[in-house]
Amino acid sequence: PSSAAPKEQPPSGDKGAAAKKTPLNLANKPGEPAFQLKLDPSTDIVLTWTKGVSSHVDMKITNTTPDPQSYKVKCTDNNIFRVRPPLGFVDPGQTQTIKIFQHSMSLPEANRHFFALYHKKCTAEDVKK
Repeated sequence: PSSAAPKEQPPSGDKGAAAKKTPLNLANKPGEPAFQLKLDPSTDIVLTWTKGVSSHVDMKITNTTPDPQSYKVKCTDNNIFRVRPPLGFVDPGQTQTIKIFQHSMSLPEANRHFFALYHKKCTAEDVKK
């Protein structure tokens, strides 16, 4: 799996800068297959926050393998974030764009929320189903 941490921006009028931390290195567990998709952005997802206003960012998933891949995106809080589409298929050499939305009435805690993208090789028959 791969993950990217959103960076929330302070509300307008707040002169304090968002705290910056070193991104976590979430290496694969022993025996877990290597992550084989290309992500853009590859590490951090930056979402701006303004009270009462929803924002989104696009993330591109590129299949760099010779096989179709299924994917699923998970996040730390489904009440704050939405991912559309949260799961799907990416053909070899193709790119899928997903949208990550945030819609929180209060500023989410910086460097606390993460997204994980899981993928698995599948067959062309699986894609048809």
